Amino acid sequence: MNFSRSVLQRLAFSIFAAGLSFANVGCGKSASTEVSVTGHVTLNGKPAAGATVVFHPVNPGKDAVRPTGRVDEKGDFQVAIPKSEDGTTGEYRVTVTQFVSTATKRTAEGESSPLWNQIPGKYSKVETTPVSTIVKPEGTETVSIEIKAPNTRQ
Repeated sequence: MNFSRSVLQRLAFSIFAAGLSFANVGCGKSASTEVSVTGHVTLNGKPAAGATVVFHPVNPGKDAVRPTGRVDEKGDFQVAIPKSEDGTTGEYRVTVTQFVSTATKRTAEGESSPLWNQIPGKYSKVETTPVSTIVKPEGTETVSIEIKAPNTRQ
């Protein structure tokens, strides 16, 4: 069989174009695979800037992720919660930590500065945190976390 060069070029181009079409179909997302959750954290009435917020699934699967967010200077945070294969999300327990330096005279002499979590301990452990929320596939209301703590260094 003797094909002309132009026939082979057209055939190669057609195969290439068909491949691009099939690849393009797989790239489009018909629905989001995650839900954006926003929130606000205050410590003794002030924004808990620099705090870390972690969402722990109540019923974690074997590959469960723990979405994490950082609180900005206004006290706001945002995390992306992945949807499960059936499009649902679920209940989460939320932990909060905010580590600050406890610099002393000794640290000025070259020792490393120890860190201190100024958020009460019950908020930093998944077993004891009083904060929980249900994340729905269509979105969740803003998660508001108001923490009262003695002896903070804000």
